Amino acid sequence: MSPNLGYRRSVAEPQNTPSVGDVLADRIRHYRTIHGWSVRALAEQCAAAGATKLTEQALVNLERKPAPGRPRRSVTVEDWLGLALALRVPPLALLMPAKSGEVEVFPGRTMSKAALMEWIAPTDDHWHQDDETPELPEARRVIELLREFWQAVRIIKHEDGAGIVERHEQGLAWGAGYLALSAAEEMRGRGEMPPAAPEDVERLLELVRPAYEEERSRPSRRVLRGGPQVPGFAPVEGDDG
Repeated sequence: MSPNLGYRRSVAEPQNTPSVGDVLADRIRHYRTIHGWSVRALAEQCAAAGATKLTEQALVNLERKPAPGRPRRSVTVEDWLGLALALRVPPLALLMPAKSGEVEVFPGRTMSKAALMEWIAPTDDHWHQDDETPELPEARRVIELLREFWQAVRIIKHEDGAGIVERHEQGLAWGAGYLALSAAEEMRGRGEMPPAAPEDVERLLELVRPAYEEERSRPSRRVLRGGPQVPGFAPVEGDDG
């Protein structure tokens, strides 16, 4: 049985385990310094990004360590995203500690740096799960489908799919079209609205759609991730039907 790499009851001394707030403060200071900005300059960047509540005084309060009678300012989701936009970094970067080790995600619960990243931006590792806090599979699957959809869109764009698809050449771009349509179909089946692809990609997906739907209608077919056989991609073993 694999070891638990996710949530943990805090066993370290509180002063030795940084909180998410501590990490956020350190990362704000770190990326602000890389830009060569003063706190006032960052406040101006936040205002330009639309995060007008992140004034110079608010940022000073965020960066400094809390003390008795002087708590650190609370951070809203809007603050977090506004800071990421102003600092030109992915939002996740503001929650990743510089050092390895545990982070106190909230009182009494810690996570490793790797587990925290996997929890916020999940892949396929499920590192953060444990017996006490099982994850809702539905939520993870929606994220996986979004990743599959945009990966397919990127392949189509990279492969210059216009000419390839219009000639009905069943290569990489054509197969990516199958993957995008399959992901979109599953999202709709789960009550989720698929994202809109760029206009040129949407046009190409419409060219692929008749062949995709014909493949879907066959009573027995090789499948890839529950969908039809994808030209240009090796299917997994097994039959659907």
